[in-house]
Amino acid sequence: MSSLPKTIGFGAVLLTATASIRTWCRLVRAHFEYVHRGGIGTVYANFYWDYAWLGIAVSILLLGMLITWHVKKSERLYEGTFYIGIRLLVAWFGGALIAMETCFGSYWSDPRGEHW
Repeated sequence: MSSLPKTIGFGAVLLTATASIRTWCRLVRAHFEYVHRGGIGTVYANFYWDYAWLGIAVSILLLGMLITWHVKKSERLYEGTFYIGIRLLVAWFGGALIAMETCFGSYWSDPRGEHW
């Protein structure tokens, strides 16, 4: 069965990682706007810039579910939620990494239509 330190530790990892991803996305946006004044990032990058807080919200939800399954001693639901959390974290970080790299690629343009 799950242990309380595992639940709290994984919740801390989820929250810290998603908060760090949000901070990183905001820093990349600030750098992008500094380097490419008036530039418009890719749709993918704009999603992460505007909605990076969703990772934190989902992490809080998953932590609440983990605590609930821990208290109810439902091992199958606990383990399922735990592995969903791991996959979410990997997918969220991977998506953010790709999005932050694409905003500096050759696919963005400024309002005048110039490509960099």
